[in-house]
Amino acid sequence: MASGRGIDPAAGTLLGVTGAPAIAAEHLARSFGSTRALVDVSFAVEAGTVCALLGRNGAGKTTSVRILTTLLPADVGRARVAGFDVTDQATEVRTRIGVTGQTATMDELLTGAENLETIGRFCHLGAARRGGAVARCSSSSTWWMPATSW
Repeated sequence: MASGRGIDPAAGTLLGVTGAPAIAAEHLARSFGSTRALVDVSFAVEAGTVCALLGRNGAGKTTSVRILTTLLPADVGRARVAGFDVTDQATEVRTRIGVTGQTATMDELLTGAENLETIGRFCHLGAARRGGAVARCSSSSTWWMPATSW
């Protein structure tokens, strides 16, 4: 990687961030009006491992994921993904992650171009950048492109 960061599977750490977990959440809290969705949530996920967030409805799983993927700010606390702060370094986080929902029903409903448009919106890309990425992929024989080329 150009930044010199990536996962060292043998060591279970991020390259360039000695001993740093792939995901670190510290004392996250988030409220929506008077509803407290997250209250003092802390956890770490080591690089090279698989993690699942499990809990009852309303436990804060989706809110946690939205914070970790830079789509929602925490009211309190801090989180790092791939060694980058999700608030102060959101672009760096977004270029290093991929997220999919629990079900893939949208894949059957949307065309490839519509899926790219949707992902571009999730990544907060402007209309011109989204349209350019969709056009480049549509004119190509492959539908893959690194996020940094958007």
